[in-house]
Amino acid sequence: MTALRDKSSRETVAQRPPDLAPALMDAVALIFHGFRARMVRIRHGAFAPGTPPPPVRPGESRAGSRSEASGGAAPEVFAIERSQAQPYLPRARARAVDLGVALLVAPITVTVGVLVVRLLGALQIVSTGRPALLGPRSLVVASLLLLSSLAAQAVSEAVAGVSPGKAALGLRVVEWDSRVPSYARTLVRNLACLLDGLFLGAPARDQMERSPWRQRLGDQWAGTIVVPAWAVPSLVRVRLPPVWVAIALGGAVRAGLDVAIVVAVAL
Repeated sequence: MTALRDKSSRETVAQRPPDLAPALMDAVALIFHGFRARMVRIRHGAFAPGTPPPPVRPGESRAGSRSEASGGAAPEVFAIERSQAQPYLPRARARAVDLGVALLVAPITVTVGVLVVRLLGALQIVSTGRPALLGPRSLVVASLLLLSSLAAQAVSEAVAGVSPGKAALGLRVVEWDSRVPSYARTLVRNLACLLDGLFLGAPARDQMERSPWRQRLGDQWAGTIVVPAWAVPSLVRVRLPPVWVAIALGGAVRAGLDVAIVVAVAL
């Protein structure tokens, strides 16, 4: 009987579901502490606003750069000097040019989207050939077109550090070590324009006056600086695609997104 009771107790323990609560709590704690450590590194690291990494003199490469990792002796990245950061006025002019280009391109892409919808209706691929973009949908279309223009600028800035306005005024978007930022960073800084651009850019101007590196909120969040084109070292410029390639890629992204938006909303 004792053996039977022991066997039944062992079977009961084996059938009992494991207690996952401690494991889940440990996992949540690890994720929280990892995220907190990451935020501390960002706050006090190379991309914290106003606290760039130690300056790199011309002719010297930054520790841990791609050139040192590959064993090469030639420097690939150089630090940006604080005096090269551009103030509010030239950047506002560049943003005005970008806005003008966006307003000029929007009617063209919307027209193409309407033609695509009508063509789909004529071919009986969809049930309607008359896009209904007026009324409540017009606000949705306008909002999405604004986001698509920001995404297109992020693409051109990630390719060569330029937008149409920056290219016209000779400005470039770079990181602390003069490299072109990634698409994730350029997308963050462009989406932040929805906040920085309120009240004719008053928040951006106020933040740039406080920042020693003349960064608006988007630049601080993305770890970027806007400098003159001549401030980008020639060793970095020769590795970048031509400006027209970056703008063309951004325009292609903008056109594709705009047409997709019009078709999706109209249908």
